[in-house]
Amino acid sequence: MNSLKNFNNNEWNYFGLWEQPIFSAYFWINWYDKNLLKKLRINLSEGDILAAGKGHFFLKKKILEEIKENLVRSMKNKDSNFADNLLNTSFKLHSLLDRTSESNF
Repeated sequence: MNSLKNFNNNEWNYFGLWEQPIFSAYFWINWYDKNLLKKLRINLSEGDILAAGKGHFFLKKKILEEIKENLVRSMKNKDSNFADNLLNTSFKLHSLLDRTSESNF
């Protein structure tokens, strides 16, 4: 999205304002991992996330609905593969964030 001219507020969820110094936020540059999103069944495309003006963060509502539907469907179907992927990914992310934060000191 190169312009906010066609921005429809009803399509977006506002997550808030994150004011963060550039050096402490450098690891966010590499957050996007297609393989990880595929494992978690999240179909994220360019333009589904918007960071605007000094840290305002938006995510398309359709993505949140898709995540919710996947979670509910997986629980109803007792899909242990999805649950395992979610937990393993959470543990890996936590470990990565620990290592990243420790490397800043």
